[in-house]
Amino acid sequence: MDSSELLLYQPLSYQATVANEIIFTDRAGFSEGKGSVEVHPGKPDTGIIIVWRRRRFQALIDYIKETSLRTTTLSPFEDDGSKVADGIITTEHLLSAINGLGITNCEILIGNNGLIPFYDGSAHEYSAKILDAGITKQDKHYRRTMHCEQRIQVEDGEAYISIRPSTASGLKITATIDFREPIGQQTFQYIHSPLSYCLHLAWARTFATRDYVSEETTKSYLPCFTVQEQKEGSYIDTPMMVFKNGRYITTPRRIDEAIRHKILDFIGDMSLLGFDIHGDVFLYRSGHALNHKIAKKLLSLTRHSSGSAIFSPGGKMEPKYKGDNTRFIRDVTIVDGDCFQPSQRITKTWEIMNNGSQVWEGRSLKRIGPCDGHGYIISEPETIIPTTKPGETVQISVEIKTPSLPGHYLAEWKMIDKEGDLTFQNKYPLFVRLRVSGILCNQDMHKPDKSN
Repeated sequence: MDSSELLLYQPLSYQATVANEIIFTDRAGFSEGKGSVEVHPGKPDTGIIIVWRRRRFQALIDYIKETSLRTTTLSPFEDDGSKVADGIITTEHLLSAINGLGITNCEILIGNNGLIPFYDGSAHEYSAKILDAGITKQDKHYRRTMHCEQRIQVEDGEAYISIRPSTASGLKITATIDFREPIGQQTFQYIHSPLSYCLHLAWARTFATRDYVSEETTKSYLPCFTVQEQKEGSYIDTPMMVFKNGRYITTPRRIDEAIRHKILDFIGDMSLLGFDIHGDVFLYRSGHALNHKIAKKLLSLTRHSSGSAIFSPGGKMEPKYKGDNTRFIRDVTIVDGDCFQPSQRITKTWEIMNNGSQVWEGRSLKRIGPCDGHGYIISEPETIIPTTKPGETVQISVEIKTPSLPGHYLAEWKMIDKEGDLTFQNKYPLFVRLRVSGILCNQDMHKPDKSN
């Protein structure tokens, strides 16, 4: 099993990049011409960098350019009323593959015409080539993550996107669309991981929302569109799902391919946040415009409390108290990946240092996300931190209970003050990562670590 396969199954805790340079070339989608893109490995903590027309900029929602097309267009240039061709068109499928496979750092070099290869209208070709090139996990560099503990919502008429506290160990998306037949009303629930992305989303193509008239008519807005006639007038392998008179004239890869593509697009647009989302996302009749709106709302948050922990996608965020600082020393008990029995009660202990100039008084560790329930490590919501002076170290212990079913599990904690505010917004959380097995585990693994 190579590194890419291993990463598909692992919890997304560490940053990652492509192992080798990748070249993508194909006809563009919504503009005449050929798209050409190179993806190069990126250093930790640099994010997704786009290089275009001698400009380097981070792929963030700040550079979204509104267009009439149902696509995501990026441009580093100020809005001067120029045409869509002055932006990078249809970035969502490439960005979806990058985000879906867990890549946080890379450089994307785009041809001067700003055109992105369209392939078959999905993210399949991008995902396949990324996996062929390999994915490198960047150890010791944790992913930036938003842990949602309060409802965040944007609306446009009946359509909305809502992000709520997590009921799964990461990102869960429940999406609903409602179009004319044969698409109709579709609902799909998706729990994110790189493997799940490959199996359930990467192959889902974009789709038309009006009747197919002719190949020439469709080519007027999707120049790469071609059809291959089959028996009884059916068509397959078009770079977009099309229909006429209430029935598909392309063969759907799944009957719910359309709703899967909506989630694919959402994952692509959320790459423009620069951090992951841990929460339950509800998409109702949404599209790129609402995706961009929720992303802008998330990035507009400048103060973060224990209710919504966001690590800044750009630059360092100052701690709440001037001169305050902390440093992780060691895991005293439970090494990452240790194996335990189902429903076993254990104690997790960390040692940290007050590495600043403020006395820690009235501080606690706040559990991020649900503290109990099926599929979760069970713990108390808060644990008191003893008063700690600058230069002192302190050991903090949390009593936990492992889930009842075998699997890999993760739980995280952040420091808060007596008002309940996060004191170190930009610091990575303290965490426990363990495995639950029905087979008797080696208990010697769970003795306290005496090394320093």
